[in-house]
Amino acid sequence: WSDIVLCEGQSYTLDAGNYTSYQWSNGATTQTLSVSEANDYSVTVTDNQGCRSYDAVNVSIRQPYTGDKLALASVSETNSVVLRWNKPDNQGTASYRIYRDSGEGFAFIASVGFNSEAMYEDTTVDASEQYYSYKVTAVSNCGDESEIEAYHRTIVLAAICDNNNVCNLNWSPYVGITETFTYILAGDSHETLEVVDSVLFTTYNYVQMNQYEGGTYYRIMIKMSHPLVTEDATYDRIYSNIVRCGGSDDPIDPIDPPVMAEEFSISDISAYPNPFDEEITVKFNSADVENV
Repeated sequence: WSDIVLCEGQSYTLDAGNYTSYQWSNGATTQTLSVSEANDYSVTVTDNQGCRSYDAVNVSIRQPYTGDKLALASVSETNSVVLRWNKPDNQGTASYRIYRDSGEGFAFIASVGFNSEAMYEDTTVDASEQYYSYKVTAVSNCGDESEIEAYHRTIVLAAICDNNNVCNLNWSPYVGITETFTYILAGDSHETLEVVDSVLFTTYNYVQMNQYEGGTYYRIMIKMSHPLVTEDATYDRIYSNIVRCGGSDDPIDPIDPPVMAEEFSISDISAYPNPFDEEITVKFNSADVENV
């Protein structure tokens, strides 16, 4: 016999063949033995010439494979989220189930067959607005689902350009892996983004002068020290959304410093309208004030 793998609750009939007598390891003496529990089973048979023969088999119960781990949750240039996980062969996995947490707990969103690429792109979210958490489970050929374990959470990046043309970047921590550094990508467009600096993985802000008249584009990147290696490619980058800081759409003109005036007094002053919305007229009369 070859080893046998059963689903939970399933049984299998072992048939020792046509002999005169049978002695199974569990004490049975019949030609066949129905098994439904994980164990090693053996039988000794005797033919009508008194010759004996022996055979054994291992019976196991299939459990959902738990080695299929979510490797990354990366934000695309269109603000969708791309998930990738490892997919070992010959583990009895039939499909994968994707769960997402948008802030109200994890909920099932999709299923991916084992024969498909081990990835899923969530195009129903806008990952530039908030972060999202994801989990992946394995469903065995028996229909059993593995436990939901660790999750990965995306990076959401925000940028504020102040009136001094300084770009202030802030981002949410990536959850799922821990690395040493986080890398800052910058350029004058989506296409020209390149690494310009790095910060410790536990740092979530960065400040830089706007580099370009049309605004500076930024993106956060994590390099995976343990990349996901498949037959077709190696994946070792996790990205945030892309933001632009500065440019014609942003108020980046610096504010002039305040001018200090000498102290003086005015005895007759009026202002109207009051209250006012955007403009106010101030009128004063004083023979003692010149060149105000």
